Amino acid sequence: MKKLKKIGFKMLILALGIVIISITLVYKYSTRIYPKIYIENIKVSNLKIEEAKEKLHHEFEKNISNKKIEIRVEDKLFKTSYEELGVKFDTQRAIEDAINIGEKENFIKKLYMILFPKKINIEINLTYNNEAVDGVIYYIEGDVNIKPIESKMTLESNGSFTITDEENGVRINNESLKSQLEKSINKNINEEIIRIQCELEQWIPEKRKQNLSKINGVICSFSTSLQNSSEQRRTNIKLATKAVDSYVVMPNEIFSFNDVVGVRTESKGYKRAHVILGNQYVDDVGGGICQVSSTLYNAILKTDIEVIERKPHSKKINYVPLGQDATVNYGAIDFKFKNTLEVPIYIRGQVQDNYVGFQIYSDTSINLKRYQIESEIEEILKPKDTIKYSRAISKGQRLVEKEGKIGYVVNTYRVLYKDGKMIEKKIVAKDIYKAVNNIVIVGI
Repeated sequence: MKKLKKIGFKMLILALGIVIISITLVYKYSTRIYPKIYIENIKVSNLKIEEAKEKLHHEFEKNISNKKIEIRVEDKLFKTSYEELGVKFDTQRAIEDAINIGEKENFIKKLYMILFPKKINIEINLTYNNEAVDGVIYYIEGDVNIKPIESKMTLESNGSFTITDEENGVRINNESLKSQLEKSINKNINEEIIRIQCELEQWIPEKRKQNLSKINGVICSFSTSLQNSSEQRRTNIKLATKAVDSYVVMPNEIFSFNDVVGVRTESKGYKRAHVILGNQYVDDVGGGICQVSSTLYNAILKTDIEVIERKPHSKKINYVPLGQDATVNYGAIDFKFKNTLEVPIYIRGQVQDNYVGFQIYSDTSINLKRYQIESEIEEILKPKDTIKYSRAISKGQRLVEKEGKIGYVVNTYRVLYKDGKMIEKKIVAKDIYKAVNNIVIVGI
């Protein structure tokens, strides 16, 4: 009996010892990383947070931050580095993930993970500066790319075209190079230099003689009067028309009036002339070029070409009917259309005598609808009275200080006729030209 008690006491002591050791062991790993834990295959087991930071700094960060990248394009070599590309490593997050392993488990599970560990490898999240990558590619493009020379069209005095030959260029495939660069930014500490081979590809111009030779005649035209225009206004119209003249718009290309004409500045020869600001005329550089955009707009409307951006003036103008104007203001308001034909178009712009006009050339053999443009006034907006009170006139007396202007709600249509009968009518725009209020003084 005494022998049994002695054995039982020893077993109790043993069990108590195991419990104490287990508690001590689990407690120890409450501030240390569990066994068989690795970060990017670097062993960090049994380390405290600061110890793990130090080890990763020496074995990972120092090595990887010095990595170089060499990009070869034929016989040219370009060099960059992780530092230049703004590569960063979130080692702190990886260490936190490592120290937190087992934290939420119960005591038995924690003890099991310590005594019978399984290897766990934690990856470090790696980031880079996307703009820096684009910058490296941009630099290489500037050094090796050779732009193609596009065919150019000249309209001769006899109405025929002269077309120059195009020349192909070469360029890198920037999307492919970017993909290679991004994939090369890795965490392999044994690879000091990353080498990338980039091939040049042929750069074929969009405007080629074969395409442009399909343009053989006028498909639509429109002109507006310059009567009563000042010399300054005429100068501006001539400059803007010249900028648009001879421009070729390829299929699916978007024409932007502001992009083609550019900023209207005095250094380019533009003069100060009337522009509409709100409901009144003021002088500004480039005044009058809205007549150029409006004239071109009406020429384009006569075909199936798609208008994608256009705004009317704030008040009625006199060179095109209501609903058929297209105002522009560089940096704010543009006139844009997309060449939805299957062939290129050539824009011929001219200022002659008292007219500015545009002719649109293309392949006259294609089946084109040729529309008439019609506007209908849906509603007339009467001006209201803006009252100003005054003691300078008799009580109740009303004087019109400034007479207002009526406004309009206008619908504009593309209309197709055949044998004198309308067969198609498509609305193009619904415009509102706001009324300008009367200014009325009332005596008090």
